[in-house]
Amino acid sequence: MDDIVGATKEVHPASDKSILTQLPFPAYIGSEPYIFVCYSHADEEVVFAELEWLRSRDFNIWYDEGITPGEEWTSELAHRIRDASHFLFMITSNSVASKNCRNEVALALRQGKPMVLAYLTNPDLPDALELSIGSMQGILKHKLGDEAFQQKLETALRSDTDASETTMGIDVTTQHRRKAPLYIAALVAVSVVFFLSLPLFEDKGSTSATAVESNITIDVTTPVPGFSGRAAIAVLPFVNMSDDPEQEYFADGITEDLITGLQSFQSFPIIARTSTFQYKGKSEDVRDIAAALGAGYIIEGSVRKVRDDVRINVQLINHLGQQLWAENYDFKFNDVLHIQAELVSKIMLSIEPELIISEADRARFVRTEDMEAFDYYLRAAANTFAPFAFTDLNGQVVTPERLELAREYATKAVTLDPTFAAGWRMLNHIDGSYVVNLAYLLSKEELQETLERAIEYGERSRLLSPFEPTVCSCLAAMLLMSGDIDGARLLQEESLKQNPANALVHAVMAKILQVSGEGEHALREITLAKRLSPADMAMTTFLYFEAAIYQNLGRFNEAITAANMSLLLSPINYDAFYLKITSLYASGERGSAQSTLAELKAKLPPDFQPSSGWEQPFPQSVADKVILVNGISLHGLRYNEGLRLIFEDLGWGAW
Repeated sequence: MDDIVGATKEVHPASDKSILTQLPFPAYIGSEPYIFVCYSHADEEVVFAELEWLRSRDFNIWYDEGITPGEEWTSELAHRIRDASHFLFMITSNSVASKNCRNEVALALRQGKPMVLAYLTNPDLPDALELSIGSMQGILKHKLGDEAFQQKLETALRSDTDASETTMGIDVTTQHRRKAPLYIAALVAVSVVFFLSLPLFEDKGSTSATAVESNITIDVTTPVPGFSGRAAIAVLPFVNMSDDPEQEYFADGITEDLITGLQSFQSFPIIARTSTFQYKGKSEDVRDIAAALGAGYIIEGSVRKVRDDVRINVQLINHLGQQLWAENYDFKFNDVLHIQAELVSKIMLSIEPELIISEADRARFVRTEDMEAFDYYLRAAANTFAPFAFTDLNGQVVTPERLELAREYATKAVTLDPTFAAGWRMLNHIDGSYVVNLAYLLSKEELQETLERAIEYGERSRLLSPFEPTVCSCLAAMLLMSGDIDGARLLQEESLKQNPANALVHAVMAKILQVSGEGEHALREITLAKRLSPADMAMTTFLYFEAAIYQNLGRFNEAITAANMSLLLSPINYDAFYLKITSLYASGERGSAQSTLAELKAKLPPDFQPSSGWEQPFPQSVADKVILVNGISLHGLRYNEGLRLIFEDLGWGAW
């Protein structure tokens, strides 16, 4: 509606009238489906006539007569749009010129609300509306006449699917979405119009972008499922403009914190940092980066730190390379935490005005007010593996010595601030890295101790930050490895509700589902993880998860293909080697399995003993196919026990 109308409806500032046209009926209040009507009060006479007709056809109608006394106007409108079964936009020159009508349309589009466009006249659409609804078919009263117009209007409003002519590709399946609260930000005047939230990838015939420099491709031309067609956002690594190269960790930390904050809003899919960090130090065209990552929007920036003075520049760019918003900040280093929170707020408010800043509070739970502790945390992060990857965020090798240095920094961070959730999560991640990446360096007893310590750190972090995505995923992975499948699943299911845009959360959920024997569901989750982060530094692990899913389903050729792609990205992903060998053997290719095992052994230290940190039941699909020379059955064994028997059968000990 185009103006704020008081409960008595005695004043109408949008027209020359001092008394409103007689209201036809009270707005619907109840639990049955109803239609939200968006219109301009200047058109009341013609609009109310149509509303009376719709009501005579047994439709429930809500229009702004129904504002509850004492309720905040914008809050109730948002509530009514959210719960409506359909959104009816009465289009005239007055309504398309109304800022409030346009905002209501934007909100309905973001929610995937079934939209019916009723053209009472034939006005020229403003640019923003043209971009959002210009391609959608409407019902043209000025061409059809009253009777035909009303028939088509009734047909459209009785449609419950996204196949009707009036919804034209708008994803309406989100009627069944989780009922998260939606907030209206009335505090900030924004420069970027609501079309930012619309799908940007409509060329279905284009070729999938290459995710990495290999044969691996991810289809990034389609919208990310679960976000109503909203375009993905990619945050590129902020550039360190300081003279001191050692400040690189600080710029990386700013980038990581910004991504975490953006993900907490849950409204846009956010490409994972482990995909975007491949562009660090490269001067590629942002249009090419957007195409490769399937991103509609790019956030890039720079950080300059000179002694205690810090300047941050940040800009928002669309997939065409056009700058939509930019800002710079000058502040003292000790104020950095507050500036980071403001950065997240500014960017999101420029993208989606309906979100109020309090929604970002969850992201701040992991932070600390102690700048020294925060600095130690950033130094620790710079010396660890990227989550579930086999290098650090800069693509460098992580040695046990670097991990121990990271442990020293993280320990100092939590000693300075025991309530620093991210510090405890870092300690969880360090021990988890030994379990996932370096299990072969540990004895069975050491591995168990490390796993238990990782779980303890993860639990401490979760007490402080219950659903931060990396906290949940690292802890869930450790619980899974400890054999607590139910605990891992419960944690990750809740994390998915809180972090639907996080690739890592979906990937770990896929692994949990694979171990639980739910292969098809697991495939959907890993596919979504790959789409959210198509060039993820953890893609080798994502592909290993995918290979394990295919193996459990008995689809061995696909498992071998996924394992090969995983090994292209990281030849030291030994789990992918194990899976390839066992899948080859289960396929009847004993010779190929032996040659692959020989290839693996040639890469390893002399005393290396094959062992997976991803301990789980040995796959029944493989056990059903493999008959060992000594006649031992693989059914009912644990994974590492079955793996040892197969390797011995293939001649591991004889070489």
